[in-house]
Amino acid sequence: MRTAFGLLVAAALLATGAQAQKLILPASKVTPAAKIQVNLDKDSNGNTTVELDAKNLAQPNSLQPPKSVYVVWIQGSGQRPVSKGMLAVNEDLDGELKFTTPLHSFVLIITAEDNGQVESPTGTEITRAAIARAQ
Repeated sequence: MRTAFGLLVAAALLATGAQAQKLILPASKVTPAAKIQVNLDKDSNGNTTVELDAKNLAQPNSLQPPKSVYVVWIQGSGQRPVSKGMLAVNEDLDGELKFTTPLHSFVLIITAEDNGQVESPTGTEITRAAIARAQ
């Protein structure tokens, strides 16, 4: 259900056809107050630029079970998830992460992990959404 909602939100927002896109990602039961937004654009090389902005995201050590860090992953079709970095949360419960990928469509996942060096998502899932950048 949560994934279907994420796909519906992403599809509705992508229908505008504009180059720059703003997507609202679904929050999980683990962090229900979180507001997670992704801004997508295309750079001069045709890569997808991603700016992830989180508000009201609980500190990972306040989760049950407590974790140390949030990790952002992307997964292309038929590929393994790849870490794009750690999403640090400040004292105002806000965080942001910017990255570039050659993928135009992928699944974006945020997990709470025991450390930022994990090779695959194994911790508590905070959000998951299918992303497709308008061409």
